Amino acid sequence: MKRLSRALLAGGFLGAAFFSVSERGFVDWRLYGACGALALIGLVLTHLSARGAARDSAQVSADVDVVRRGLGRLNAAIDTMWDGREAQDAHALHTRIDDELRDDLAEVAEARMALVARFGIERYADVMTRFAGAERYLNRAWSASVDGYVDEVWRSVEIARAQMQRAQSLLDASLAEVQP
Repeated sequence: MKRLSRALLAGGFLGAAFFSVSERGFVDWRLYGACGALALIGLVLTHLSARGAARDSAQVSADVDVVRRGLGRLNAAIDTMWDGREAQDAHALHTRIDDELRDDLAEVAEARMALVARFGIERYADVMTRFAGAERYLNRAWSASVDGYVDEVWRSVEIARAQMQRAQSLLDASLAEVQP
């Protein structure tokens, strides 16, 4: 809607300017008026679009906060798993992953598009690539736990931990650089 409103606004003004200085020697007021009406419609749509963006801004801020808090909880839970690996039964880790990580993983994934709106596609890709990598390695740890491959469980958790920490640090850096 933003592009359409700007196109109507610009097209209307340019059309009106063109028809007001045509080489015919007279101004065709019908064409001039039609272009003026297009410009007015574009102006109204631009205003409505700006109001919608202001409303959406609150949702974007809330969703960015969901991602930030979710990554924080995920990092804390993965760190706890990693730090307690000596006492943890690797064969039961899959239930712990389900119980402690599933909801936060889903919340971050659902709110991720707010990162595009706030930071742009490049920073979104940086953060979400690390998040997706961590999620893949957690899935791998889950599968290894079910299948009984103890070494693979902890190797996967270690990689997931590093990826999730990197996702958090990239998000924190983006938040520090870009103010809402």
